[in-house]
Amino acid sequence: MLEPKSHQSAYYQRGLLKLKSGDEDGAKTDFYEALRIDPNYAAVQQELVSLIRKQSIRSTSERNSAMADFEERSKPILRNPFLT
Repeated sequence: MLEPKSHQSAYYQRGLLKLKSGDEDGAKTDFYEALRIDPNYAAVQQELVSLIRKQSIRSTSERNSAMADFEERSKPILRNPFLT
């Protein structure tokens, strides 16, 4: 039977495959599991930091876009009194 330490690479590799297939949450779970086994696994640390930054940037961008849309929709409609 494999020692738990040897599983770290399997979790890392599976996380990379999930990341490439678009499953960011699954990849993050596998990366965290690899780090639980070996907290000093530098490659996993780098992938995880990169993924978290990417998600944070996307989240911020989506939030800003939603806020701009809300503000645009919330503006009062200005009517020309001569056209009513």
